[in-house]
Amino acid sequence: METFDGAAFEGIHFASDIVRREYAECRFEQCRFDGMAFRDVAFSNCEFVECTFRNADVAGLRMQNTVLLSTACVGIDWSEVRAGKLFPLFKEIKGCTLKFNAFFRMKLRRLSVITRAATVSRPANVPPHTAAISLNKYFIA
Repeated sequence: METFDGAAFEGIHFASDIVRREYAECRFEQCRFDGMAFRDVAFSNCEFVECTFRNADVAGLRMQNTVLLSTACVGIDWSEVRAGKLFPLFKEIKGCTLKFNAFFRMKLRRLSVITRAATVSRPANVPPHTAAISLNKYFIA
């Protein structure tokens, strides 16, 4: 498995799937992860600034303590991402635009959420600390 520790990536368009890689304490700035598939990939304590994730397949992705800043995410099912056992999936989400994202059965208690044109609901069989979020446009401040 290829490992990157403390690396900085800027303006990269990842055009092919990312397979068997670990990123620890890396910074991604103005990078595109559009239409990608992540296969056995881990991001730990990484920061994404002004990046895009559009229709990416995140089923093979592990994340913990991730920071998303001014990042656009479209068509992502975050509930498929595996979080670390001791740390949350997201450390901070700020100034991001999310469209058609799914957060089913995820614990989002610690996030401050400001929404526009979003519907937040909790089905009867889901514990009170989780929510199913249906949205067309979503903005987290």
